[in-house]
Amino acid sequence: MAPPKPWKVLEERLLHDGSPWLQLKQQSIGLPNDRTVDRYYRVEMRDFALL
Repeated sequence: MAPPKPWKVLEERLLHDGSPWLQLKQQSIGLPNDRTVDRYYRVEMRDFALL
């Protein structure tokens, strides 16, 4: 089985900046099959632990 091909970020927009804890981004993604996902949302958070 061949390894999966990577997605390409075509465009990125920061929707919310809660630095240093959280960022919410909207991306436009190019898929390996030449399709485009216009609204792909990504949440970036710092590493953390729950006790």
